[in-house]
Amino acid sequence: MVSQLLASFRVDILILFLLVTCPTFAHAVNMDACGDRLREAQAAAWNATNPSVPPPPLKLTYQQCLVECGGGFGNISWSVFSQSLITWFIPWVALSFQIPFGAEDPLDDVFAFFLTVGSPALAAYSLQITQLNARWLSQIFSDINYLHSAGIPTAISALQHIPIRLSHNPALLPSLIALPQNREYWRILLRSAKKIRRWSIPIVVNFVWVVLSALLTIIDTFSTPVPGEIGYGIVTTLAYLLPITIGWLHVGSEPETNHLRDSLEDASCVALVAADKGDEPVSAERLIGPKRAIEIVKGVDVDLASKDELKTNPIYNYARVLVWSQIAETIYRLTRNASVKAEMGLYVDPYPPTVNGMGANVATEGQNWAAHEVICYCGVEYIPSEMSPRVPHTNVLPSSPGSSKSQNMSAVLPLPLYDNHTENQEPPLWAAGVRWRMVLAASLALGLQWGTTGAGLLIFYQMHPVGLGCRTTALMIYGILGTLSFFLMLASSVLAHLSRPRSGLQHRYSRLQEVGAILSRWLGKTLGMIAGLGILLISLVQPLGIFDNCWCSTMTFDRPAQAVAFMTGNFVSQWGVFRYWVGGLTMAFAIASLFGLSIYLGAPRRG
Repeated sequence: MVSQLLASFRVDILILFLLVTCPTFAHAVNMDACGDRLREAQAAAWNATNPSVPPPPLKLTYQQCLVECGGGFGNISWSVFSQSLITWFIPWVALSFQIPFGAEDPLDDVFAFFLTVGSPALAAYSLQITQLNARWLSQIFSDINYLHSAGIPTAISALQHIPIRLSHNPALLPSLIALPQNREYWRILLRSAKKIRRWSIPIVVNFVWVVLSALLTIIDTFSTPVPGEIGYGIVTTLAYLLPITIGWLHVGSEPETNHLRDSLEDASCVALVAADKGDEPVSAERLIGPKRAIEIVKGVDVDLASKDELKTNPIYNYARVLVWSQIAETIYRLTRNASVKAEMGLYVDPYPPTVNGMGANVATEGQNWAAHEVICYCGVEYIPSEMSPRVPHTNVLPSSPGSSKSQNMSAVLPLPLYDNHTENQEPPLWAAGVRWRMVLAASLALGLQWGTTGAGLLIFYQMHPVGLGCRTTALMIYGILGTLSFFLMLASSVLAHLSRPRSGLQHRYSRLQEVGAILSRWLGKTLGMIAGLGILLISLVQPLGIFDNCWCSTMTFDRPAQAVAFMTGNFVSQWGVFRYWVGGLTMAFAIASLFGLSIYLGAPRRG
């Protein structure tokens, strides 16, 4: 019995696929006229025997419909098609183009567009996790007051849009944090982070156009006796584009290609690093060469499992979440350790530091710290093999009544992504709270996708024939494919992170995890792009009458062998489906508004 049902379901899906992808309009059928004719004949026969009782609803099987109406598609009304195209299809597609893309390769932008349309959950997740990460970093830095700490959260949060890593040289990053001479480095990054993509005239025009088209669609529901194929279900399904487009304007994205890359390179050119012997800080570029404290990851530096980290389209922020979180936590820990030691009056050079406005002891322009001193001051109390052998492998904090307390406070802090850890200094695999933020972002993203797609399902389910008909099943397949794509892409990012080379027994599974990351990413992208292309095709051809045929008018997948009520467009208004259209539209835009509100309330305030 189960096998027969599965076989029947597969046949139904195949027929639906052929109807949607291979339409032929050679034999046009007027389903409205056919329905009216059959209904009049039924009423005449019924009134002849039961004149005082109204006739029951007309019910037909698929075979009966073929005999009475024919097996073609509905008549093409180009006026209806063009009106529907201008009213809602073009505005929503134009709005989707306002989502930031910004890839160097135009082909990446094309793929990102179809992936955004095909997997709304992935697009919403990348947006939500970006603002959650920015809020988390802003919160943990709120209690730190040390040199450049005020601008670090904003600067580092902006780097979520590009692939970065920490340098292998352990003196570079502590020098950026501990040396006041590096204030220009952080100023450049902060200016770059504040120069985000904001509202513009094209974005405002597209937004107003979409809102007006949605309002006109709702008004049309009340004012038009027979609304026909205007696409209420598709409008609700695409409503997720509103909070995503506006959300990126609020959270921030690159205003142009390579904006953050160029700014990071400009900042690195003015970065200074502490010298080995305590001389004046020197240019990091002149002393160390092309190495940077925060480096841009190049294509040759990553394996196939992590290729999505290189893509700068905002939808690919999902792939950089775990690496970025480790880097951000490392910068926070180093800054926190330096801040705590400064507030306790601990310093590493023979000259007492001055006191800033907040009472914290910090280094001044006249103090020259050696490389091993800034490393210790920021809490990294081991000297990796990359350091000069002339640097003593000792803690250079002076002996004082508080020295033992400071040593407990500044325990060894492993730096993620450094390749010179010892066995007992394996960096933490997960940054603090990152898994909770991922779960929260995924839940909100899925709520947005199924809130809007579910509203479309509600509308299509109540359209003739009531049940899992062609429209409902097509939209359900779209939602399922988009959800599967999201879970596969999310799993790919986790597996790619787990597959990074690590010491210990965990490394034996890295190859298997790498293969899993590659396969899940490819499959997820394929499903997402199929879903995106499919929903656009359905939205485009629906006004042409692709669903106006005997199969879609009489068959539902939940009742494939039963005769169903045969209701055409001229008869549907009598069955009270308007309330489902209004309810679906209200549900979709309410959920989209709630998601947008979560972005607005959750994002940190920009200074």
